[in-house]
Amino acid sequence: MGQFTAGHFFKFEVLETLKRFISLLPVVLAIPLSISVKAQNNDRQLTLGTSRETQNKRTALVIGNGAYGTSPLRNPKNDATDMATALRESGFRVTLETDLNQNDMKRAIREFGQELRTSGGIGLFYFAGHGVQTKGVNYLIPVGANVTTEQEVEYEAVDAGFVLA
Repeated sequence: MGQFTAGHFFKFEVLETLKRFISLLPVVLAIPLSISVKAQNNDRQLTLGTSRETQNKRTALVIGNGAYGTSPLRNPKNDATDMATALRESGFRVTLETDLNQNDMKRAIREFGQELRTSGGIGLFYFAGHGVQTKGVNYLIPVGANVTTEQEVEYEAVDAGFVLA
């Protein structure tokens, strides 16, 4: 029988708390609005409403990068897998990716954004791995990045703002 450590207990508590939080996401983050603009007699009317289909759609992109050449991380792949499981159990349609290079990270993020723009609903992005901030900008570090100076970060990493674009 394996040992149960404080780390296991902490991870369990975090996952249980996360599951409770995720079940409240539609309330906490507010219900997504579907917006339609109607033109009548050259007047523009903005109508805000909720769509049950959009309201209930939950999509998540989960990335765990740990296979870094110079400073590998043990936990991101496991953390990402655990997060994906918790999100699926909470009703999310999850795309799980691990150990992505820059091009693959950008592709996954682009596809995630396109899915949200097309289908609407709630989106959740989770990243486990290395990250840095330089000149007030946050970057996610892909596997295979070769960053030796601050100036190289923007060319080798993925701007965290890209997730919101």
